[in-house]
Parts: sequence; structure tokens; C-alpha cells
Amino acid sequence: MSYQGRQHDSNPFPQGENNPTGIAKASEGMTPLIAKGGDGVERQSGMTGATVAADESNRNNMVTSGLSGNNGRADQMMRDGMAKEADRHRSMFIHNFDAAYFIDPTGRFTDVNPAAEALAGLSRQHLIGLHFTQLAAPDQVHRLQEVFLSCLQGQTRELDTAMIRQDGQRIDIRITSGPLYIHGQITGLFGIARDITLDNQARQALMRRHHDLESHVVHRTAELASANERLRHEVDRHERASAALRESEERFRALFENAAVGVCIVDPNQGRRFLDVNPAMTRIFGLTRDQMLDMTVDDVTVEDGNNELQRYKEIVDGLRPTLEMEKRYRRGDGRLIYGLITVSPFHDRQGRQYSIGVVQDITAQRKASADVRKLQKEITDLTTSEQRRIGQELHDS
Repeated sequence: MSYQGRQHDSNPFPQGENNPTGIAKASEGMTPLIAKGGDGVERQSGMTGATVAADESNRNNMVTSGLSGNNGRADQMMRDGMAKEADRHRSMFIHNFDAAYFIDPTGRFTDVNPAAEALAGLSRQHLIGLHFTQLAAPDQVHRLQEVFLSCLQGQTRELDTAMIRQDGQRIDIRITSGPLYIHGQITGLFGIARDITLDNQARQALMRRHHDLESHVVHRTAELASANERLRHEVDRHERASAALRESEERFRALFENAAVGVCIVDPNQGRRFLDVNPAMTRIFGLTRDQMLDMTVDDVTVEDGNNELQRYKEIVDGLRPTLEMEKRYRRGDGRLIYGLITVSPFHDRQGRQYSIGVVQDITAQRKASADVRKLQKEITDLTTSEQRRIGQELHDS
């Protein structure tokens, strides 16, 4: 969008005899800036509102009127010094990296530097005479008018705002503006503008990144909280399971220690070595616990040719669930006893296999059974003999 040829039917900041600000109207064309030196003499600074440098004859007149009586050499030195000062100021204006500009009391540009041309995308010829509101982003016009009026009242203002370039692109700028004094009166304002679009984009990207990181932290915190909650439940479950296991082990230990029958735990991978025996087991075999833990099942077994070892291997190999049989043992004092055994396999929490055996001393029962059988035989024999005797007597009579 080109701004050349825009018409301004009315001045947004009218000025005249009734102007309450009392601001003097800017001169058309060249507007030299005058500074008062320490000797009370007003001198030209070299910064102008419309032209590159003041007319040489005007400067000569000002020097002549202010320094009447000086010789020609002093006049020339003064003119040379003022020319150098003007050149320095103009160079600072022209070569400033930031956009620099002058605006008259009506709000129109009177001079701009090359950086301002690049910022607006318009040439100096197009910018001079253009009202500053024509470059402002529509939503920023009111703010810029407020800053303009405050600068005409003598304030210096800084504002982050936005403008529309000639190509229609909206850019963010930071302006610093202040009043422009000539002969002690405000004749407009000067300003510096810097493109902060990339800075704002970087800041916004950083804010988005910060927001993303915060969201990620919140998400990860929620995930960690959920994981911690699951872990807490798992720990609670494990603790309950451990407590139940401890309780079960305590019950087993109580049952193991107080059982009326002999109970032993045997390692099939170490030649059926006793790993633990209960007190009843030591009483059955007439041995101490320490003595039995140094022994194997075979050390106390009397081989009867009943294939007991083969049948034991079958339960170890999983071919049968349990082994139940009667077998003879030899006690620690050498006496033979009979035991009714029940053997079952089991695995610990590490998967190692063991077997648990329950031994009931049936020696007395077997002796009682033998006595009963003997008595039954004696009764049967006596009955048979008596029947024969009675039969013989009946036959003889």
C-alpha cells in the first residue's frame, strides 16, 4: 500500500490564535536549531527540521549580529566551528542505525533519516509531509496521538507500538519522542524508532516455550504423581503380601515345631540331606537336630527292597504328586522302628525344589497288630484243636 497522494482535509491538532498550547507554528522549509552558549550568544546547532544545513548567508548574518566588532579572522573561525558542529550533528542524524525523524506541531514529518525510510518502506520525499497517524497501526492511533500531545507539552515519552509498512506488513516498534525547542519555543518533536518485531517474536517464542515447558512439567508431574500412587499401591500390596507370607510362615513354623508327628525338609539335589527337622522328628530317631542336619534320609533308612528311592524320584520329577508308604528306619541307638511316611514336593520363592516329609512312628502299632494277629492265630488254633477233640470224643462214643 502506497501512502503517496493521501489527502488530509483537516488537521487533527489545529493551531492558531486560539491554540491553548501556545506552540509557535513551524517555519516552512528550513528550520535551524539555535542553542545558547555560555557567553549568552545564540548559535546554530546544525540539526534542522527540514533541510540538510542552514543557508550560509543566514549563518553569516546571525554571527555578524551576535559578534559585531570582531575582526574577520574571528568571524571565519566561528563560521568554521559552527559548520563542523552542524556536520557532526547531521552525520549523527543521517548515519543513526535507528530510524530518526522530526515532526512539526501539526503531526507531519519534516525530516527523516535513511533508517526511517527503510523502516517505513517509503522514500524521504514520500515521508516528508505525511501525517504520522498514516503510518500507525489502526489500533495504535489513539495511543500515538496521546504521546504526540504530551511531547508537545514538553514531556519525553517511550512507547512500544506498531506501524504498517508501505508493503502492508505490520511491525512492532519502540519509539522515544521528545519536544523540539527553537528559540525557547516548542516547534515540534523529534523521535527515534527501532524495529522490535524480531525481539517480540523471540520473546513470544520464549514465552510459548516457557508455557510448553510449564505444561510439560505439569504433565510430567501428574504422570509422576500417578506413578507414585501406583507405586504406593504396589508397595502396600507387597507389604500386605509380605505380611501374609510372614504370618503364613509363622503359622507353618508353629505347626512345624509343635506337630505330634515328625516333619522334615529335605533337599533332593544334595542326596536327600535333611535341611530342617522338628522336635518330634528328633524324638522318633533318638538324635539331636544338629546330628540330623549332618545326615541324609539314606543314613537312617533300612533298605527293604521296596523301591522307595525310585518312587521318591518320581515325585521329584513330577510323575506323582505324593509318596505314601511304610518303611523301616534305624534310630540313633541302633534300634529298628517302623514309620508311615508321606512325602510331597514344593518350591521356594526362588523356584528351588525341596520335599517335605511327615513321619509317624508306627512301631508300637505294628507290634500291637502283630500281637493281635498272634492271639487271633492262637485262638483259631485252639478252637480248631478243641473242635477236633470234641469230634473225636463224639466219634469214639
